[in-house]
Amino acid sequence: MSPRLSVVDRLRSARTRLLLRGANHVGRSPTLAGQPLLMNLGAIVIGDDFFLSSRPAPSHLSTDAGGRIVIGNRVSISYGAAISSRAEVAIGDDVEVGPFSVIMDSDYHVVGDRSALDEPLPVRIEAGARLGARVTVLRGSIIGAGAVVLGGSVVSGKVAPGTLVSGVPARVVAASGAGSETEAVDLPRLVMNVLGLSTPPADTDGPDQIREWDSLGALKIVLAIEEAYGIALSEQELKAMVSLAELARVIETARARLGNAG
Repeated sequence: MSPRLSVVDRLRSARTRLLLRGANHVGRSPTLAGQPLLMNLGAIVIGDDFFLSSRPAPSHLSTDAGGRIVIGNRVSISYGAAISSRAEVAIGDDVEVGPFSVIMDSDYHVVGDRSALDEPLPVRIEAGARLGARVTVLRGSIIGAGAVVLGGSVVSGKVAPGTLVSGVPARVVAASGAGSETEAVDLPRLVMNVLGLSTPPADTDGPDQIREWDSLGALKIVLAIEEAYGIALSEQELKAMVSLAELARVIETARARLGNAG
């Protein structure tokens, strides 16, 4: 490493430490993209190899008096995220938090009386859990180790370890990483949860029958399927998504291709 690069690295490290100076403790090798906002009246503790993005939208870490945000090692938080605590928000090692996600241990009001504060309830996100974009985690929630919360979901309560959840409120779609057999994932229920439908669609249902299955809905379905089965769908396969039955066939083809490649 050249002396010039070493100086640049030292300056970058100093800037990162400066921007995180509102935290009570920051571990080794933090990395920032953009400039986050830290408002700390309680305690913020950050582990090693922390990554926090605030580009293109700033992320916020905020504690009230008595509140604690405790972040483990190798945690990655994407841009536009907001984490606030009046009690405790604990994030385990190797957790990934998607863009514009919100994690809070208080609703900051009482139902029927917006001028009154509710009782905060600690939030815990266990090791290896992954939160998609625009996920909201409400007070008292526990997300188990290795669980995956699909984008746009709202978590209120407990998510079992190793499960894939989706919806408002978030409900189990499958075991995270499931896919040894197609039946391991309830495909109609996955589509129902991703699109916010009241009932699971029929095998013959597709974009023509389901208003929510528009271009954005199709993208949500693809992301959920790729996450659930650990596959990547080609452009040609995406064009074949004309019904739930065809979607199941596409999944089988993609999984067979993945198996042959292995």
